[in-house]
Amino acid sequence: MFALVGCDDQTTTVMTYPVMSYLSFSGSIIHEANEQLDQEEDVYYIYYYGDNCSACTNIKNEALYTIEFLNEDSVYFVKLYTSSDIHEDISIEGTPSLVRIVNGEVDEVFKGGQKVIDALHDLS
Repeated sequence: MFALVGCDDQTTTVMTYPVMSYLSFSGSIIHEANEQLDQEEDVYYIYYYGDNCSACTNIKNEALYTIEFLNEDSVYFVKLYTSSDIHEDISIEGTPSLVRIVNGEVDEVFKGGQKVIDALHDLS
């Protein structure tokens, strides 16, 4: 009797992101719901987050680090306290969410931590 034991020799690298703050993006924070579809760019993104959202906390540093190094795409921030903080023409079910706005209209919505991170990594 013998046992065959193998090992996967692939190396996994885990990226550690610096601790970041939404305050670093104070010029990109939207405070009023009626301003969410009324930014200068033809195409931009809105990142919705909440303080009591564990998924938001889990992706915060990676999301902010990724956004910090964008060269072309613009991302704005909306901190949600209640559903009235969301523009009436934007339908999101929770946080974190990333909404792509094209010419003042919702084009695409990314819901949940991993989908938001994947979408952010696709931006430039």
